[in-house]
Amino acid sequence: MILYAFALFPFAAWFAFCSRYPVRAVLTVVVVLTFGEEILSLAYNNGAPLHLVRDFLTAKDVLAWILVFALAVRGLRDRQRPFDAVGYTFFYVLILVGFFALGESPAPRLTQVESIRSAYVPILGFTTAALLTAEERMRAAKGIVPIITAGAVLSLAQLALPASVLNSTIGVGNYWVLVKQVPGYVDPTTGLPGNFFTSTGFPRLTGTFGDPLSAGEIIGATLVLAMAYRSYLRFPRIQMAILSVALLLTFTRDGWFLALFGWVAISVTRDKFIATVRRFYAAIILGALVVAVVRPVRGYFTSIFNGTSSSTTLHSEAFTRSFSLHFGFLGSGWGTGGSFAEQSYHLAVTSESVFVDLLAQIGWIGTAAILLALGLAIAREARRSPMQTVVIAIVLAEIVSAFVSENLFAFNSGYLPLFILPLIAAAPRTPKTASAARPSEARDTAHLSFAELAP
Repeated sequence: MILYAFALFPFAAWFAFCSRYPVRAVLTVVVVLTFGEEILSLAYNNGAPLHLVRDFLTAKDVLAWILVFALAVRGLRDRQRPFDAVGYTFFYVLILVGFFALGESPAPRLTQVESIRSAYVPILGFTTAALLTAEERMRAAKGIVPIITAGAVLSLAQLALPASVLNSTIGVGNYWVLVKQVPGYVDPTTGLPGNFFTSTGFPRLTGTFGDPLSAGEIIGATLVLAMAYRSYLRFPRIQMAILSVALLLTFTRDGWFLALFGWVAISVTRDKFIATVRRFYAAIILGALVVAVVRPVRGYFTSIFNGTSSSTTLHSEAFTRSFSLHFGFLGSGWGTGGSFAEQSYHLAVTSESVFVDLLAQIGWIGTAAILLALGLAIAREARRSPMQTVVIAIVLAEIVSAFVSENLFAFNSGYLPLFILPLIAAAPRTPKTASAARPSEARDTAHLSFAELAP
């Protein structure tokens, strides 16, 4: 019994920390998200036990769930209004667990659990931020941007080093093969995952973020957040410039589209239409110059348009193939869909699509139910937001991404894009004249946006 008490102590301590310092707890999760993968890889490469490193893979999930629980308890204790956010989350998770408990899946039990773990990432990220107060959301945004910028700086520094350093010093190859147990992703020639390079052989920015897809999604989401809270940041131009360069070098189109949709929506929301059009044309000209001058970028776009980009070809084929698939009303059970499930269950249906993953596993009924829960939760946040257009733009970008990728179902790449939605919803429409809520005011107006806090 005493041994169990000691084992539970770290969880109790984290719960207490989350209850007392919610913003610091959020930033701790973001730090783990930004640097955790590389720290674990370094630890294993320097002799840390395999079982211990593998156990820490799910640490970020545990931290995030305890944080959500602590925020929900705080809301009930302070008689705030977390019921809607918690209710949608409960319904979402209930669907996931219900199909696991009542369904009969042919996939291995561990594969089923991993599939459920992936599916709850979007609602987990969104609910965490939705349970923060208006003042806490502003403070969280101000802290997230410099953390991700620091990760981008370190990642740019690593990109300048020979690719072999990733294996020799950080041990990325062994980490993916032995710790993450996905040897099929590793190229036997380079010893690194194949998507760490473009089709032309140029290394993609990965660095501290673990993989280029996660780097692109995280940096793209943070860039939109920096735009929304620009007047509250220190040296915003420098930070946004670093994030923009890093995002470009991830060669992750999902991250590009997320940043582009967010930038256009913020410009339309805050500025006149003519000014937005001018900026858009200026961005096109700048983009054309980058493509013309920067050789790796030029080679990347050339490979896309001349049909030699293997990534584009595979995504296109998978997208086309998805329309020929047939799904039942209740699906085939967890673990029967998705490229991650395919690693341990070779009959898993995969089409590089979140929607295909869901339809294959829980069918039309389950997919419709959890999408409804997530959609209603987002609609609740966006309804009275002065930045409603931006929230809708980000959601559209994620929907487009979900059709051709599974990024939304991976914690590293899916948590932050959904987390920023409530933060964006609470951002001021006119940052030059809006002022942040005082802490005392924020406690009394827990879940109001900046627009509602204005006199």
